[in-house]
Amino acid sequence: MTPTPTHSAAETSHLPHIYDLVWYLSDPESPPPNKPLLANALRQAGFPEPAGPAHKWHEALTDRLVDAPWEGVRQDVERFLERPADLWMVEKEAVLAMLAQQQQGR
Repeated sequence: MTPTPTHSAAETSHLPHIYDLVWYLSDPESPPPNKPLLANALRQAGFPEPAGPAHKWHEALTDRLVDAPWEGVRQDVERFLERPADLWMVEKEAVLAMLAQQQQGR
């Protein structure tokens, strides 16, 4: 099973996947995540399924990312960027703002 960007980012031990999440959130044409697939992937990875309605995936992901260990994310992601000027997009505040904006739009 290939993890989705939202699945990967929900695993706080895999914060380098923040790059994938930013890519997903920055595309206005991205479909919403497949919630049953997301829940199954999280369960298989040993994480509890997010409580509450499935349409609140933004809130569940935000809750996990707020307290995630963000140290080192810049260094982990920097090597994947084509343009170093885009590094700001993987900062905690920028990612949380993108999630909030997505939540309002979907």
